[in-house]
Amino acid sequence: MPNLELEKEIIKHICYNFGIKSQLLSIVDNQWLVHELHLFEDSSYKNRIYGLKINVLNQNFIINFVDVSDNKDYESFILFINAENLANYALYVNIETDEYLMFIKTQIWERCSTYLQSTFLSGMEQVREIGFYPEKITFNTSLLNEIKLILEKTNG
Repeated sequence: MPNLELEKEIIKHICYNFGIKSQLLSIVDNQWLVHELHLFEDSSYKNRIYGLKINVLNQNFIINFVDVSDNKDYESFILFINAENLANYALYVNIETDEYLMFIKTQIWERCSTYLQSTFLSGMEQVREIGFYPEKITFNTSLLNEIKLILEKTNG
């Protein structure tokens, strides 16, 4: 079972490095907007999905930020990090309920151990040091199923 306080700090650090809730160059910018939709049938709020691709040392990473709030901008979100031929990660954040969870998917979505969280954070820091040039992506409808699977595993 992960250390929840450490998990929260790791997720905050990762989100900060992606420019979420910070002043850095941000994935949450209209230049990376790939889709808008109503995730919740009883809501008039349009959820936004942002996405980009980076290539680091011939490895492609697809990163999607999904606003899963029901009525406020980015009060709750999922950050998906998918890499070809590697495990995929999802970070779920609900600021209102102070919920910070990290998942890994090899075949199914499961909570990340502290070791895997630290390994991911270390890899992300190496990518940042090497540098990358983001490219905009198009919306992939299979992401909708992944969103649903993560929300089922949270209080969201």
